[in-house]
Amino acid sequence: MSGYTDEMVRCEVAGGRRPFLQKRFTPEALARQVRMVLNPPA
Repeated sequence: MSGYTDEMVRCEVAGGRRPFLQKRFTPEALARQVRMVLNPPA
């Protein structure tokens, strides 16, 4: 989740450097993202 400009976010997310959760997310999307961060795919 970010308060940065779109361009800054695109650079960070596109490079795969940071997980990103688009604002106005559902509780399910939040839970999915948290699970992915805590248990990344091998």
